[in-house]
Amino acid sequence: MVVIGRCFGNAVHTLQSTIEAANIKVALTTSFRIQDSNLPDKMRQIKDNDIRIIVGSFSEDIAYHVFCEAYRQQIYGLKYVWLLVGDFTSQWWEKSHNFSDCTVQELTEAVNGYFAVNSLNFIVGNSKSTSGLTNEKFEAQYDQKANEMNVRVTRSAHAPQMYDTVWTIALTLQAAANASGGLENFRYENGTVWKSLFFDIMGKLTFQGVSGPVSFTDTGDRRGISAFTRCQNGVMTSVALYYPNNDTLSLNCKECKPLLWTDGRPPADKYSVVIQRSLIDPVAFYTISALCGAGIFLALVFLFFNLLNLRRR
Repeated sequence: MVVIGRCFGNAVHTLQSTIEAANIKVALTTSFRIQDSNLPDKMRQIKDNDIRIIVGSFSEDIAYHVFCEAYRQQIYGLKYVWLLVGDFTSQWWEKSHNFSDCTVQELTEAVNGYFAVNSLNFIVGNSKSTSGLTNEKFEAQYDQKANEMNVRVTRSAHAPQMYDTVWTIALTLQAAANASGGLENFRYENGTVWKSLFFDIMGKLTFQGVSGPVSFTDTGDRRGISAFTRCQNGVMTSVALYYPNNDTLSLNCKECKPLLWTDGRPPADKYSVVIQRSLIDPVAFYTISALCGAGIFLALVFLFFNLLNLRRR
C-alpha cells in the first residue's frame, strides 16, 4: 500500500495509524510537486515496488496529472486499487483537456474502478432531521431562499454540512445558557471556562442533521457516516456506507450498488508464489507401480534368457 499527497493530513495520519495497528504494511508514503516535474519518477517508484493499493490525498486539479501519468505507466486496471480521499466534482475527469496532456478517453480508462471516500452529506432513508427537514425539503428551501434573494447560484454540495454547523452552534449555545444561567453571564475574561463548557457540551451533543447524524469525538472532530463511491463504467456509483458508532461497513444500503470487478474478484495486493502439493490417486499409483514392476521383471527374464543362449546359433 502507498499513500500519495499531503492533503487531509489528519485523516491520512489516522488512516496510517489504523491500518498499521491492523498489521497492514504501508510500503511507501510519498508526495510530489507538479512544478518540479518529479511525478513520473514517483509513479515509477510505485510500479517498480509492485504496489497495488494506492491511497491518494490530493486535490482535484492534481488528480488529472496523477491519473494521466498512471495511464502512461499502466498503473491502473485489473491489478490496482485506487482510493481517493475527498469530494471531487461529478465526472471530473471529463474536463481533462484543461489540465493535463491526456485525452478524456484516456483518463476515463485510467480512473475506471477507483474508489472515493467522503463524509455523507444527506439523510439516509426517509427520516427527518432535528430541524424537521427531509433531503427534499432542505433542497426546496435552499432554492426558494436563493430565488427570494434574487441570487443565481449552484447549490453547493457542502450546503447540508454548513446548515448543520449552524445548528451545532445554536444547540451548543442553548445548552450552555441552560447550564450557566444565561449567556448574558458570558465574559471574555473567563473565556477559558466557557471554552471548556462548550467543548464538554459538543462532546455529548448528538442530533440528526440534514447531512446525517451529527456527533463529535473528544478532539472535536465530527463523527459522521462516511460514503464510499466507485467509478464503474465511467459513472461514480455509491457502493458502501461506514457507520462509526458501531464500526460497521454496509454494502447493502439502499443507495448502494454491487461492486463490479473485472474478473469477478478484488485484485491481489501483491504478486504471490503459491507452492501447491499435488498427490496422485492411490489406485492409479499402485496400478502403474504394479505394471512397472511387471515390466522390469519381464525385462530381467528376457535379459537372463539372452545371456543363457548367447552362444547358441
